[in-house]
Amino acid sequence: RVVAELIDKLVACTSESELGRVVAENILAVDPKFWLRVATRSDTAASSADKDRLRVMAEKVMLLVNTVMRKTEQQLVDSSRTLQEVMSAAADEKGEWYLPLTPTQVSAVRTAMEKRSEQLNEAMLSNAFAWIKKCQEDRFDTMVQLIQKVLQLYAAQQLNTRDTNGVEGALNQVLYAEEAEWGPLVRKIATEGQVSEPQFMEALQRRMEATVLGLQSGSYTQRVQAEYLKEVEGRAKSVFKELAL
Repeated sequence: RVVAELIDKLVACTSESELGRVVAENILAVDPKFWLRVATRSDTAASSADKDRLRVMAEKVMLLVNTVMRKTEQQLVDSSRTLQEVMSAAADEKGEWYLPLTPTQVSAVRTAMEKRSEQLNEAMLSNAFAWIKKCQEDRFDTMVQLIQKVLQLYAAQQLNTRDTNGVEGALNQVLYAEEAEWGPLVRKIATEGQVSEPQFMEALQRRMEATVLGLQSGSYTQRVQAEYLKEVEGRAKSVFKELAL
């Protein structure tokens, strides 16, 4: 039924732009079952006019799908290059990686990301997870940890709202800090009375809600940022629990 409704919708499109939009929104549904249903409907069409409309629609959809596939393949190539360039910023003078990264290397990675902010997209994150999987299979643990570090720095950059004052500023300070600094920073903020525990946790919850509701559901972008926020939340809860004793 879903496929049949999609075919009806495509046939009913009155412009090239409308057809392109519908194809883009339903690209994953244009699969072998879709083409089989189009062929079946063409064979049983009530008139030659209906058959012609299906044929024209199928030809246009095929061209659009091929265009999207070529564009996707190019995006994967470009995103792979972007990821390589970002990771290269963390290498030493011999082109090798050692963990943990030094503050200078972390700064270099952040600078590399800022220069390529428009390329830090879903395709790049997809590549990063594919590389992690491959490195895990090859037992290349250092590379796995390096890519995970890059993803952490990516999340920190994306979640930073640039606010510097009040509770949002305090939260940004923690989010943008190195993982080892989260606990000490939260402790410092709390003990100096800059922000109370409820204020900090509420701000963190607002940032989480913005991530979950504002980003595409199930996307790598959402996943990376949400996981990063959960890690910060866990560390913050531990510090506040210790301070309450």
